[in-house]
Amino acid sequence: MVQKKGKKRNRILLVLLVLILIVLVSFMKFPLASSEIPVTFIFGNHSGFDLNPEILSFGMISSSSSSSRGIVVSNDFDYPVKIIIEAKGQIRSNLIVSENDFYLEPFESREVIFSIHSFGLTEFKKYEGSVLINSYSV
Repeated sequence: MVQKKGKKRNRILLVLLVLILIVLVSFMKFPLASSEIPVTFIFGNHSGFDLNPEILSFGMISSSSSSSRGIVVSNDFDYPVKIIIEAKGQIRSNLIVSENDFYLEPFESREVIFSIHSFGLTEFKKYEGSVLINSYSV
């Protein structure tokens, strides 16, 4: 009888340990916070501005030119976080981020500059995508 209680207790402890491990791994793998910002630019025969405050719009860029905009990234948590920025969509290969994969202390902010370049573009058209800004627990 005593052995059965010991085995049952060991199984319960093992299950609890596995659950705690799953929770810890999920905190490291999944972002605490995530923001997706639409990004657009037009590749054309001249340069032009688009100062839309709702999205990350670079206006029109021409051959051998670029355009830049900044975004302030903030840590609103009371503990340090790791920031990872990811570009998606048609803009991915033409977007350069000034800083990526960095740490922010509690309530710290930092400006990140996003630049669009025309390298590799041949077709005059509107290009779209998005930027994901993810905060991870450290």
